Amino acid sequence: SQHGMLGLALKGWSRSEIIKWYYVGTSLQQRDPPKNSFRVGLLQRRGSFRLRASAGAASFVLENTGETVAKIPQGETRRVEIAGGRYKIYAGDTLKGTFGGADNDLRVIYRDTGARVKVIEWGHRVARGRLEFEIASDTRAHLVTVVNSEQYLYGLGEVPSSWPMKTLEVQADAGRTYAYTVVGNRTGCACDIYGDTRDQHYVGWDKENATDGDRWVQAVKNTNKQVIVYEGDLARTFYSSSSGRWVESVSDVWGSSYPYLKARCDPGDYVSVNTNRTWRTDLMGKEAASRLRARRGWNIRRVTGFAITDRGKGGYVSKASVKGINTSGAKDSWSATGEQLRTGLGVKSARFWVNNNRQVTGAIRRKYDGIKCRPGLPRSARRSTNGGVWQIFAFGRIYSKDGPGTHHLHGLVLGKYLNKNGPSGRLRYPTTGITHPDANRDRARFQGGVITCNRSTGGCSVRYT
Repeated sequence: SQHGMLGLALKGWSRSEIIKWYYVGTSLQQRDPPKNSFRVGLLQRRGSFRLRASAGAASFVLENTGETVAKIPQGETRRVEIAGGRYKIYAGDTLKGTFGGADNDLRVIYRDTGARVKVIEWGHRVARGRLEFEIASDTRAHLVTVVNSEQYLYGLGEVPSSWPMKTLEVQADAGRTYAYTVVGNRTGCACDIYGDTRDQHYVGWDKENATDGDRWVQAVKNTNKQVIVYEGDLARTFYSSSSGRWVESVSDVWGSSYPYLKARCDPGDYVSVNTNRTWRTDLMGKEAASRLRARRGWNIRRVTGFAITDRGKGGYVSKASVKGINTSGAKDSWSATGEQLRTGLGVKSARFWVNNNRQVTGAIRRKYDGIKCRPGLPRSARRSTNGGVWQIFAFGRIYSKDGPGTHHLHGLVLGKYLNKNGPSGRLRYPTTGITHPDANRDRARFQGGVITCNRSTGGCSVRYT
């Protein structure tokens, strides 16, 4: 989780600690890339492309001969169209010529120092390496940029360059490792790696040139050729913007098995800049059905309910049943995985509850993260009693009130506290979590007294103050 990484850095975690938290049991090593230059897929199977020389000048050259066939003067735009398996270059509506083909593809090189070319349909500028076209059919071509393997990382627009340097270095390590594992395994794009979120979000020169772009470039240089490995092999360094409290096991999500990609608490994800740390989507039955009908192909007219039948350790929906009315007007049900519902309904993740608010927020969330999610999954919404709040989890409850603070209670102490009416009783709210005065006793202090429990006998005593 990128926002989780940010939160951990702000808590003082080191680069190494962050990496090992998300990729369990891994280490950093310096390794040469699988190729010195990467072919980054910018646009695939398009019939036309517009290139603008936003700074300096560029030239179109043919691959086989190196012959310059056209130029893009500074500030001007050229359009490349594919017709009959050849390249037509236009300046405005004026055809400058027809060149090359599948056996002699078109290249774009930067003629002036500091030259920049904007690929208008892609929306970003390039300045390093070169641009290459490759004919895909009589009327379509691919466009890639060919850049040095380390300079490829300069163009990754994955996290803000203003983030702490250690987070930028972690992102560089993860991005480099990811690239090493996929380069050379992509087909149908004339590329080694896609330039979008099918692989990694590549924005070329725009990343370097943006505010604090020099900090990102420095992070790449600081981690030169360093990758994340597990037992000698490159790790699969998947990452996302936010986890919403737990990173799910890859086996529960995709069915793959990587021992270092485990379900783990994500104690840094709850940072204010993370707009997805909690979320909610409201859908009426007909709208939900319309989405599932269009995206999953179900013959459903209206959704009447959901039954979540299985979750992963981190709360990720693995199996569910959707109940509704089919297009014939009869009651029906449809089985789906969480991922199928995520994409079918268009929600932000498969970690959701339906008509049941299980969000963990505020002081309770901060305590939950501080003890590394030890209470497990939430079992209730946050509730208010006697001027404070509390929430039920798989392992105990967290109570919070200004003054007494926020504390996690569980086991015998919690049982006795509930027997004494919890925060509504004479004890009121806890002022400590559970402490251990000796090897056999658990104790917690409250606004109105103390509970002490003996684990051997199971007995508890209450002393009121």
